[in-house]
Amino acid sequence: MEISVTMPVYNVEPYLEQAIESALAEPETAEIIVVDDGSEDSSLTICRRFAERDPRIRILRHPNGENRGLAASRNLAISESRCEYVAFLDSDDYYLLNRFSHAAGIFAADPKVDGVFEAVGLLFEDEQTRRRFNDPDRSMHTIVNGFEPEGLLRDLIDNKGWFHFDGIVVKRSLMDRTGLFEEHAKTGTVLGMEFKMAAAGRIMPGILDKPVAMRRMYGESITARMRRIADLQDNKRVFREVWDWAKDKDLRPADKSLIFLAACWGDALPYTDLPRPIPQLAKAASLGMNMIRSPRMLASSSLWRLLAQRGAGKLG
Repeated sequence: MEISVTMPVYNVEPYLEQAIESALAEPETAEIIVVDDGSEDSSLTICRRFAERDPRIRILRHPNGENRGLAASRNLAISESRCEYVAFLDSDDYYLLNRFSHAAGIFAADPKVDGVFEAVGLLFEDEQTRRRFNDPDRSMHTIVNGFEPEGLLRDLIDNKGWFHFDGIVVKRSLMDRTGLFEEHAKTGTVLGMEFKMAAAGRIMPGILDKPVAMRRMYGESITARMRRIADLQDNKRVFREVWDWAKDKDLRPADKSLIFLAACWGDALPYTDLPRPIPQLAKAASLGMNMIRSPRMLASSSLWRLLAQRGAGKLG
């Protein structure tokens, strides 16, 4: 099994060596595609030093050395990948030993598998960052009770688990079906892609009770700087973008209905923290407006079953 590890890099000088070394240590790593996103520290110098020693490392940059953001950097790396399998590693995170060994066995056993998701641990560098995190008691990104491929999208939308891209390996062909990361969103770009992967592919569970990689959380990390209001507005746009992608795709009817409903509720996200019944009224209004925009959903029996379940308290 040969894997292209994609790694966007931006001002991560203190952590970059550990990230690169952890990927190089895995025998399945056929190449590491590093995309320097206009770093202003010595990150690019560190990458070049590693590339001189190991031909598996390829360094890419945006035109004129511009800073184009995480999604654009990931997309450049994916577009230039050469292997059948693609993995992801944020450049301030790192893989644990034998990162890909379990996933490799799952792919080998079933050629219909499009991806394998495994747990990612959280490493808080300081107590202040832990307190600022939206769930300070969480120790891993995982789906604790496991999942079935056909139910993964529902589990993700219902917040029954937490997904992180350090923990997923996918076939390059799945990215052809999902398309690349949405580059305009700042905080929700991963959220949109995980929905697309769950809907368009067969994602299997790997090791979910212990991490295969570690996600570093510190004061200057992108995630630690997220602000709730910006997050809500960004996620609203991501839900809309995922529905725009899904509405004409040949997806399972239940998954298409889930994405449609997520887009409806996404439109109502800015009203989430207001007093009752404003959030409920916002959801109802959003559902009506979206039915007008997508009248074919009126004939979807899957959607009506989903709405009935939600009314009975069975969905989230």
